[in-house]
Amino acid sequence: MRSAPLALVGRVAAPTDRMGDFLAFGGYSVTTAQTYAAQLDRMARWMGTDDPSAFEPIRVARYLDGLRAPASQRLALAAARAYLRYAKVVGEQVPDLASLRRRGGPARLARWLDEDSQRQLLVAARSEADPFLAARDEALVWLLLFGLRLAEVLDLAADDIRLQDGVPTLTVKRGKGGHERQVTIGESAYTAIQRYIRVARPTGRLLLSARGRPLSRRATQRVIVKLGERAGIDGLHPHTLRHSYGTRLARAGVPLPVISSSLGHSSLTTTSIYLHADRGWIIDALRADPLMAVDAEGA
Repeated sequence: MRSAPLALVGRVAAPTDRMGDFLAFGGYSVTTAQTYAAQLDRMARWMGTDDPSAFEPIRVARYLDGLRAPASQRLALAAARAYLRYAKVVGEQVPDLASLRRRGGPARLARWLDEDSQRQLLVAARSEADPFLAARDEALVWLLLFGLRLAEVLDLAADDIRLQDGVPTLTVKRGKGGHERQVTIGESAYTAIQRYIRVARPTGRLLLSARGRPLSRRATQRVIVKLGERAGIDGLHPHTLRHSYGTRLARAGVPLPVISSSLGHSSLTTTSIYLHADRGWIIDALRADPLMAVDAEGA
């Protein structure tokens, strides 16, 4: 029988400030910090404590069993592991969760858009009647199509996009985990972004609302959904465009470590979800390989 840990939420003491110290120490993005905080708050309430020594594998496993969605199980386990890594760094004795595995099988393959759908999305952005919105929405789509996370896009300033040795480059100053990285972008994207900058004249954050305020996360998601519907793509999410960038690089034969660096991944395991995009490309390449033309009977 499955346990139901979430039914116990609120019946025990709330977590202490220890988790707040962990989040501040980790240098996480706002989105990751909020997600981990929510996950750890629920887990600690179920356990009755946020003492790291209480996060024994058997207890964490029971908690995970009460979460129906595999994605929720993976997220909760990731938060718990990050919390225990912090506790170990500051000198606390902590259990080892290495024996626990993500429930629900392998990670989902990334959803991505083919090149025609990406072009249609850009056309949809340019079709806005308002020149400001047309310029902004095209810049937004280009930024997401070059692999930036939504939080990274919304954190950009105008001077983060510039030519470096004649090459259009943008700098992500506060990526996931607080890491900085540089991303090379195409001439078309650079031209579109500069066109938007000339129209909007942003002095702080790059992307602005029609009222001149920094564009919010929710408003940006609504813009992408609207543009997707206009382009005939239902349920479009900003992260789908990031996945499309990783897929483009993988299909072009870019080495996995380079893709990982460009996307700001901390692990090649995360980047490996883009290997799915190579299947058709690899099949075509193998068929064209002279070795594949060898008669099977003579092999």
